[in-house]
Amino acid sequence: MTTITPFATVSGNTVRSSFAILSPGDKRNHYAKIDVAEVADLMLKGLKDSNALQGTKGTVIYDAETTRWQIKATVGAPVDIMAHRGVGRLHALTLSLQGADNGTACITGFGGAERLRCMNATKSQANLPGMNWRKVHKGDPGVIRNLIAGMPARFGALVADLRSVWARASAEHYLDADGGRLSPKEAITRLVGNDLIPTGGKSTEDAIAYYVSAYAAEDHPESAAGIIMAIQRAAHECTWSTKWSTVEIEESASNLLYQPVYTLAEVEV
Repeated sequence: MTTITPFATVSGNTVRSSFAILSPGDKRNHYAKIDVAEVADLMLKGLKDSNALQGTKGTVIYDAETTRWQIKATVGAPVDIMAHRGVGRLHALTLSLQGADNGTACITGFGGAERLRCMNATKSQANLPGMNWRKVHKGDPGVIRNLIAGMPARFGALVADLRSVWARASAEHYLDADGGRLSPKEAITRLVGNDLIPTGGKSTEDAIAYYVSAYAAEDHPESAAGIIMAIQRAAHECTWSTKWSTVEIEESASNLLYQPVYTLAEVEV
């Protein structure tokens, strides 16, 4: 039977007596004991030290028949503008550790980013560089402990970066050269006219109409973030010329999120 335990309660002796690695030993060819409660403690401490614990959701899943377990921490994004409900956006960062308490399995670490890709809420997941590893319970257990402890620090830095760029985009607006705020339609027109977002094989006028329609459907504020998320919605909701257009438009929206300047040159359409 599989049991799910709230992440915050997995510490101390809560589950320690229920989990154990068999064939423990500290010699080179023997299995080292690292149970799931110790893994959870290391992850919790790392998330606290990296200021990534607040807003993090997590679970511990254990199957008594197979002794397999998974600890997963998830941070929803964008954290600072939760009222937004767009599709296509980067939806969450995840940190996962899994293994089995049977003395023969590996511990596997995984860091990933999830994206809500389409209107029926299917998700895609991409690996985060430098956060994925697999280690057998052999030899010095300190090696595994160091791998586990190192993951939350990198995860915390990514969470801080994600919060920062979304918070900035939600507070900023696209501007004219004189500093005047552009309407969403004018901002989209200039983004297309300056080749910052693609037309997807459509005419310039049709592409602008698609993006403006997606903005109206999103019902977002007139912030840069609202427009970026509308572009991501249009990638999935509109009919483009090729199947590759969706990816191209999504990538252009992601690039806009990291643009440091929101001033757009005037164009003729």
